[in-house]
Amino acid sequence: MTITHIRLDADNGLLDYIATLFTTASKTVVITGAGISQDFRSRTGAFSKALGAPTNRRKAARDARWGRDMFQSSVLRHEGQSAAFYSYMTRLHQSIKRARPTETHLFLRALRDAGILVREYTQNIDTLSEQAGLLAGMSPIDADLEKRGKRERRDRRPHCVPLHGSLHYLRCTLCSRRHSWDNGNHELKTMDGYAPDCPDCADASVRRVRKGKRPITVGRLRPDIVLYGEADSRTADIISMVQHDRSLKPRLLLILGTSLSTHGVKSLVRDFARTVHDSGGVVVMVNRTQPASSTWDRFINYWVEWDCDAWVRDLMLRQSFPSKATELVRPGHAADEPAIDENGSGGSNGAILGSREWPIDLTSD
Repeated sequence: MTITHIRLDADNGLLDYIATLFTTASKTVVITGAGISQDFRSRTGAFSKALGAPTNRRKAARDARWGRDMFQSSVLRHEGQSAAFYSYMTRLHQSIKRARPTETHLFLRALRDAGILVREYTQNIDTLSEQAGLLAGMSPIDADLEKRGKRERRDRRPHCVPLHGSLHYLRCTLCSRRHSWDNGNHELKTMDGYAPDCPDCADASVRRVRKGKRPITVGRLRPDIVLYGEADSRTADIISMVQHDRSLKPRLLLILGTSLSTHGVKSLVRDFARTVHDSGGVVVMVNRTQPASSTWDRFINYWVEWDCDAWVRDLMLRQSFPSKATELVRPGHAADEPAIDENGSGGSNGAILGSREWPIDLTSD
């Protein structure tokens, strides 16, 4: 098997064929990368704003290297670099809070509401999938939840796995409990380059002292993301999620906005691709960067050389694609209005969220 390259100037009807997959493949797994979060990665996006505007090309290159260094685990072992890390991550967190979901994020929400989406596995730490309405989590099976109705199971079942963590939370280095970055004065301390004390550890230590016992060590809070070169304590949970989702025998794997350069994501794609092919399904990759044929010929069926948001807009125009989905991800929507309102509903898009227009219902599993 070789990868079929689809270009806009010569797609030979293959884009129409891919559109039909969403009406024939009842279960879809999606693996996403930075390419779906353009506001995060663009020159005016969160990543660039955290670095500050470069004054020339040399400074821009230096800033890019420095930005990558901030995601290395070694940065936390040196006091000076650690202070820069906390300050930089705080600015990045603030920029991400102002970012909005893209049309691709809203498309994934539409897949979920149609009962097609099994799960999104994302490399992004920007929480934009959550802002679009996908519940993030690490538990594939909830015995109590399985007793509830289909709609409640769909709405409360995690549909997004943040593979590298999230910049919405801080995590204690000792007890591993998570805390919102926006609680208390955490943001003020991290902006100044300091790691805040863990409130849970501090409270436990105070309680011991009041009982006449010796105080315990108080952990420090750090961004709840996985840095390069460090072990991920959630690996077992992720493996459990993958095993559960493979057991559902998905028939479509979408790879959106990632060049598949990290080892973990490569393994994830291979595992899901084998399952999809064994079920008679198809693997589609949408990205500007060409996948290496020597590595991916056996796993990827179609490579669409295109921007993810542009592909989503085109997909909505295809006659074979469910027409009501276009109302959610219509051009310009992501920039015009919130994806969800304060109650978690679809804002002005409520008419199509939860629509049963699409013929597939994953929640019956």
